[in-house]
Amino acid sequence: MTPSTMLLVLSTLVAAAAPQDHSTRTSGGPTLRPLWERQLGVARGASLRTCRAVGPRVLVVDAAGGVTALDPASGAIQWFVQAPGPVTAFLPSDGGAIATASGTDVLAIDGATGRRVFQVQSASAPAYSPCSDGRLLYVPALLGDMLVAWDMSTGTRAWECHMPAHFAGPATVTGSQGTGSVLVPTADGLLRAVPAQLGVPERERWTQRVGTILGAPLVVGQLILVASSDRAVIALDAPSGVVKWKHFTGAPVRSPPVVVGERVVVRTSESLVALDLATGASAWEQPESALPLGEVGGELLVRAPRGGCEWREIATGRLITGGLPAGSIAASGMLVELSSGAIAGWKRSEH
Repeated sequence: MTPSTMLLVLSTLVAAAAPQDHSTRTSGGPTLRPLWERQLGVARGASLRTCRAVGPRVLVVDAAGGVTALDPASGAIQWFVQAPGPVTAFLPSDGGAIATASGTDVLAIDGATGRRVFQVQSASAPAYSPCSDGRLLYVPALLGDMLVAWDMSTGTRAWECHMPAHFAGPATVTGSQGTGSVLVPTADGLLRAVPAQLGVPERERWTQRVGTILGAPLVVGQLILVASSDRAVIALDAPSGVVKWKHFTGAPVRSPPVVVGERVVVRTSESLVALDLATGASAWEQPESALPLGEVGGELLVRAPRGGCEWREIATGRLITGGLPAGSIAASGMLVELSSGAIAGWKRSEH
């Protein structure tokens, strides 16, 4: 069955169904309400494994290796792609092409249309998720600690670059084509910026010692944000790698940073901490060690340590609403809830 046929089948089976109106309203403030629901797991005959926000869409991966792109505002299906097998590496970037891995198969998908722009069987499984700038596909190969760049227009290997230390996290692309970099965390505590170019890079654009980082580097405009094992949150200048600010948290950091408005939020072993994006100065701290997930309706969504999710004021950290579904993420200002058989979108609502 072709992807277009599968998309037609899915669209027919999962026509819009308004979810039951059950509000999480708290007295005197905003609330979150379910807006749409899609029975994707039922339609596919496979349980839904995970979902991620990638640019202006949500990608849903099922147990059969299907990847479905949804509009988080409406739940409309944008496209569907069948991977060669179960998706094993899934921390996708959206630099014009979304890269995922299934064993030794690496697949690049056009984010807007779902068209397969490139597929290659690597000599070894990726050490971490691949990434792409829309022109080149960058694969951190487990064998030999090689960063391998594939030219997607010709289907040929453009170059490979040996890393002096093992990969220690997902790679991320930053900057525009021709002047951008592939950010590669390595086990020696360095973040390396390898030129994202067609020609073989002669040297790294810059390196910066950041310690072991949690998750992938977060690129926000000209800033690169990392949460470090050195009990710090660090902001780097993307073109140069110069440290713009560094905030020591005291307690060990337990999550990658998320940005909501002008705040950077991380979890430590003791608390939830919000910093000023421009300066790194402390904005507020809440004693519960909740996991920040992202922005929903202009406020902060977190996963609570006791289970479930909570919606908090980004200005103060004050609780707005608790008891939200545990399988929730933040995507384009919406709360997106995932279960084994369905996915649903929640939206901010005012009294």
